[in-house]
Amino acid sequence: MSLSAQASLIKRLGLPKYRGSYPRVSVTSSSLCDDIIKRLAPSLKPYEGCTIIDHNPGVGLFSSKLHDFLRPRSHVLLEPHWKKHAPYLQPLLDAPDSHYHHRDWTDARVRDSSRYEAEGLTPGPGDPASHATLHIFNSAGSAVRNIRGNSFPTHVTSATEFAMDTKKQLNFHARGPTRMLLWCEDGDKKPILPRTIDSRRKLAFFLEAYCHVNEIVGFGGSEKQAQREQSLIIASSRMARQRMRDNDIYTPPHRAAPALEVADERDQVISRYWHEELRDLEASFAAGRHVPDEQPTPEFERLRHLRRWRRQDTKEVLPALELADEQDAIDSLDLESYNPALSPQRRKEITQEIDARTATLHATIASWPPKKWRRFYYLSDDRRALHMPPGPLLMWDRRAYEPFTASESEFSPNRKLALLDFQSKPAEEILPLEGHQHLYYEMLVGAMTSQGGPTGLHFLKQITPGAYDALVPKVTEFGDAREGGGGIWRMCG
Repeated sequence: MSLSAQASLIKRLGLPKYRGSYPRVSVTSSSLCDDIIKRLAPSLKPYEGCTIIDHNPGVGLFSSKLHDFLRPRSHVLLEPHWKKHAPYLQPLLDAPDSHYHHRDWTDARVRDSSRYEAEGLTPGPGDPASHATLHIFNSAGSAVRNIRGNSFPTHVTSATEFAMDTKKQLNFHARGPTRMLLWCEDGDKKPILPRTIDSRRKLAFFLEAYCHVNEIVGFGGSEKQAQREQSLIIASSRMARQRMRDNDIYTPPHRAAPALEVADERDQVISRYWHEELRDLEASFAAGRHVPDEQPTPEFERLRHLRRWRRQDTKEVLPALELADEQDAIDSLDLESYNPALSPQRRKEITQEIDARTATLHATIASWPPKKWRRFYYLSDDRRALHMPPGPLLMWDRRAYEPFTASESEFSPNRKLALLDFQSKPAEEILPLEGHQHLYYEMLVGAMTSQGGPTGLHFLKQITPGAYDALVPKVTEFGDAREGGGGIWRMCG
């Protein structure tokens, strides 16, 4: 079928209607598909003539656009609800010289490459055809996936399996370049691409170790939900935009997110998802709209509610920000103490000042309730994570580009969807673990990311004797700043 034929078919047939709590969400905007492919085109070159494994293609618009661009050896449509989507997908199968194939596989072997090879859907050993594989996965509207009797969100299982196959070089990863484009609900990207240290859990650790993940399409507000400091949001965006300029990344004007501005009020420094609504309501009432006569209007009740939120939030945010600023000042003094040009007397004075200010800071924290001191630690950790050497810690802050903006109307049913791009790291960038080292790594990550887990590194002594003394000195970020380390030994306590 031609590039526009699938869009014409969808327009003629209309969109399928779904029942239940989890309707399948499909991309229905041709321009969004074209913009995505144009941005990814340079990195998709190695996948020309590849095998496409298409999970939940739905009406097939994005699938057919990518198919026509890559001209794959075979394109496997794994559509479990075939009856509902056959009017859209069958013409792709029936086209002359079609490379489309349909399978209704939904079991645990859906990523087993030998299964596809046995049916001639992928090239076998020695076959000169491309052994590259591109997975397209639409988890939007797919509630859970059952694995050994347990239910997991499909976007989580897809990301986890991709990382684990990369780690062990199994299935398609053992055969050639492997990549995954994952459509998911915009709110579901948080465990995959966390914006804050507090949101960084076990899945994010594994993805950072074995994959590069970029957000191609997304909706704003994720960092506001995460309560990230506005200055960090702006700094991260500026770094991403500089990378885009350096690498000449394609971004049409209508897909570019607006530039962020510095907050002009101290209590707005932590960007919250309801701040914009509060500002709009305040402006409306200042202009004389929604003013109650005898009975309060719904808008007025909402304004009072948001004002109460702001007062309570301010009581926690402002002291935490002030203490985070004090921690930054202590860190600067700590780095200054490593200056070889300092006289012994000056180094002694700095050390004494650090000890005194640190003691005061710890005393202040000890007097706070848990909710308040946790806010301080989250703020301080996020600042360090963005500016730590040799670069930002979070994968989101290392992104190659800013995501495209999109409209809910470009999806059916109208939803906010994100598109994530997973690429395996080359072998030289993957952790060189052997044997039981994989088990120890998983134990370390599990301990560090568990709720109420350790705040320092001495828990290593509980895992195996000698682990602390053997491992910590090898982490350059904890080393002596005068020898190229990060100078943050305080975090090892």
